[in-house]
Amino acid sequence: MNEYTILIAEDEPAAQKHLMQIIKLKCSGFRICGIAEDGQQALKMAIDLSPDVLISDIVMPVMDGLDLIRQISKAVPKTRKIIVTGHQEFEYAKKALVYGVIEYLLKPINIGKLQQILTNIAEQLDQQYYEYSKQEFRKMLSQPITLSGALSSEGELLILAVIRKNGLHPKYIDHLVHDADPPIEKNFFSALALGEAEHIWLFGGRDSCEYILLARYACIELQRFKVIVDMVLAMIPDSSYTTTVLSNRVPCHALQKILADSYQIIRRKTVIGQSVVYSCFIQSDLPDIRFFDSSFLSRIEYMTQYENYQGLKEKIHGYFVHAEHSHLPLLQMYIDISRIFDRIMDFFPERMTLNLELEIGLDKCFSRALNFTELWQDIDQLLMHMLGNLKCVDFHCEKKSSYQKIKQYINEHLADELSVSLLCMHFAISSSYLNKLFRKSDEQSVVEYIRKQRIDRSISLMTECPDIPLKDIAKMVGYDDPCYFSRIFKQEKNVSPRKYLCDMTDLL
Repeated sequence: MNEYTILIAEDEPAAQKHLMQIIKLKCSGFRICGIAEDGQQALKMAIDLSPDVLISDIVMPVMDGLDLIRQISKAVPKTRKIIVTGHQEFEYAKKALVYGVIEYLLKPINIGKLQQILTNIAEQLDQQYYEYSKQEFRKMLSQPITLSGALSSEGELLILAVIRKNGLHPKYIDHLVHDADPPIEKNFFSALALGEAEHIWLFGGRDSCEYILLARYACIELQRFKVIVDMVLAMIPDSSYTTTVLSNRVPCHALQKILADSYQIIRRKTVIGQSVVYSCFIQSDLPDIRFFDSSFLSRIEYMTQYENYQGLKEKIHGYFVHAEHSHLPLLQMYIDISRIFDRIMDFFPERMTLNLELEIGLDKCFSRALNFTELWQDIDQLLMHMLGNLKCVDFHCEKKSSYQKIKQYINEHLADELSVSLLCMHFAISSSYLNKLFRKSDEQSVVEYIRKQRIDRSISLMTECPDIPLKDIAKMVGYDDPCYFSRIFKQEKNVSPRKYLCDMTDLL
């Protein structure tokens, strides 16, 4: 996950501290890179630090927030800007729109509102980073080709072949075009006919299992190019099977797109044990083959819950027998096995800490899948390893203990923001596991439990301190909007909180 930086411009120490606590505790993916007490100091820090986000008060000494925003828009244009303002300053703050202010926060700051704003900014920055990476990929893809001085014209046509041996490309290895292995490159060029070497280039792909072959369309005939591809296939060491995508008459300016399409076809079409050559212009959709349905997954869940691990192995092995018989693409198998593991891991509170290990393990299994037997052995070994980490857990005792801890946390934080995602993050559990705890133990969802506890707490407050305004009671039980609090109260008690308070006062 990317981490983005925030510069705070605020002259009030209490407001600084409040913002710092919100960002630190509630806004994952962001860190504070600096705090300025006036606009002039903030401008200098912004120029030095180039923060991703500026959160600035509108009223500050030396240089106000509006002037700061104007100058930062020129000096550090990529910084996202958020204005913090009071109601009396709001119309004045609107002038900052021309300087690219993306959002306003009214004092006192609403935690949920700030979280949503920063979430939106993070999504925009993630997308921007992705687009930048993609552009760099294209540059890196085209640069090695031009190093030989070979492709002098963007209008020149090429023939392209992308070759992958054995399994899928690992998700966690994203190397781009590089030089081919020297022994293969030497053997390859020595096998070419006289005059061909100056019109053909051999590169390594994204890892050691991938090769890219390029040739001038005007100089190498297609049939001869196919023969040369066969030469390369014969030279690749330790190859059980290969998947090749061939593209003819590729314009230089479209090279990166055709390469990406070729990668996609390889990922979707690779089948264990089958060496196949595809055209880049075929459909790359996965076949509509389904081995298991909801009843299959229900059996997986049942066996996991009652620790029938032998039955679990036999059930998954049955899937492999079907996959081999049906010649399922490796990607379809990867998706199916991931769904099976996902159901298994749902039953264990440790899944959040084991998810990455599992994902990397599956990635390794499918990237070195030489045949169905070895793939099954690797998956079986991974399954036993993951279950071995979990066997020591007494599921029923752990469930009861976790449930009590979560209930205690909720009851102690009713005034704070409470959500399924925050609870999952705090206790390092999945949302499905969290809801299963509450459904099993309390016959209600965690959201229903939180709502009931908040309403019960509000009634206790009304009983103990009837003079407290209802809007303050709403905030004391976690509802910033008193109208929303009234609606929830009426849903739970079939009467508005005001009417409930009046009836209670009459009884007293």
